[in-house]
Amino acid sequence: MSGNNMAMELQPHELRKFRRKKRESQGHFWSRFGVTQSRGSRFEKGAEIPRPVAILLELYFKGVLTDGDLGKGPKLVPEAAAPALRPAQPIAAQPSPQKFPAYARSGEYPAISAASSS
Repeated sequence: MSGNNMAMELQPHELRKFRRKKRESQGHFWSRFGVTQSRGSRFEKGAEIPRPVAILLELYFKGVLTDGDLGKGPKLVPEAAAPALRPAQPIAAQPSPQKFPAYARSGEYPAISAASSS
């Protein structure tokens, strides 16, 4: 494997063949790896695959990562455990402070002295 492209030495035509075997569009297939359809198309035509994407592809093709791990299929966490993994509820919103100071709301304004100019 070369340093920058670790996708198990997969050839571009093999990527396309695998995607077609899964009967998925380019957009659907490549989105699981965080790649746009147009970029995935370029990878299938031989463009160099960035290291993070190549690592994900390698782990996916080896079966280490599943569609669920990548957010595109059944989740590995049972539903019963899901509530424990949800983030805490946000704190109730506090009322926003008044836009105008109290004297402005009451109609009584403090006296403003004019600055003396020389």
